[in-house]
Amino acid sequence: MDSLLVLTGVTDGPQLLAAPPQHRPTYVDADLRGMLTGQPEVTEAGDGFRCGGWTATAGRDRLELDGEGEPLDGLRALCAAAWTAAGDGSCTLDGEKALARLEL
Repeated sequence: MDSLLVLTGVTDGPQLLAAPPQHRPTYVDADLRGMLTGQPEVTEAGDGFRCGGWTATAGRDRLELDGEGEPLDGLRALCAAAWTAAGDGSCTLDGEKALARLEL
């Protein structure tokens, strides 16, 4: 079943990136208005993932984020990179520097 995580409560960026598969939402938005709007597509882009003007990649030790645009798009791209790198487990890559660029 599809799910929406809203960033109005307990979950923060590092927790979201480290979420195990059974806790990963289908969609991420700022608040419940995300239920009424379309979600931007996250697509594979070379060795990373792109959403809006952002591209996220999983390096050897950390997640990296390049580009600019809507902060939530950057978070969506980071989630795709982190969760792909983690596979069936929790992502252990450092995402603090990438998240800091988003100022969420």
